[in-house]
Amino acid sequence: MAKRKSSEIVKDVLIGLYETADCTGSQYHQLGKTYPQILAIRAAKERERQMDAIRGMRRRKLIETRVTADGLEIALTSDGAMRAVREAVKGNRTKLPAGQSCMVLFDIPESANASRNAFRYFLKDAGFKMVQLSVWESPFDVFRDVLNFVTAAAIDKWVTVVDAQVRT
Repeated sequence: MAKRKSSEIVKDVLIGLYETADCTGSQYHQLGKTYPQILAIRAAKERERQMDAIRGMRRRKLIETRVTADGLEIALTSDGAMRAVREAVKGNRTKLPAGQSCMVLFDIPESANASRNAFRYFLKDAGFKMVQLSVWESPFDVFRDVLNFVTAAAIDKWVTVVDAQVRT
């Protein structure tokens, strides 16, 4: 192992303290706080942010929670599963190789108008373009994500997802 200069060690410690401490938060600038105390404060703040997020998701009925002997158990609701898939699709912008695309064909009845509109909104978010009214195409690798959304939304009997090879 290479020997490090004391100035490099001091620099690393200072950078670590700077990155760990929220420089805009007054609780970190109080005199007498040690590095472990700063880390403990930061961990407590992070746990509180996570609990706030869990409470918000529970309020919006995206998750269900229950306390067990092992701790807090969290499960996605069907709305939560659809939201999770929607967020995953937004982050997935991996393009398919040239000549390939993901195609979606659907015929959702008028009685399920809300589902049809939600599905069209999802397709737009996923980077699909409308080819015809109920035929959409995407150059992104979202095949599995679309299948997951279709299953979570319980519209699989009206929707077909195709991994297509374009030929000219």
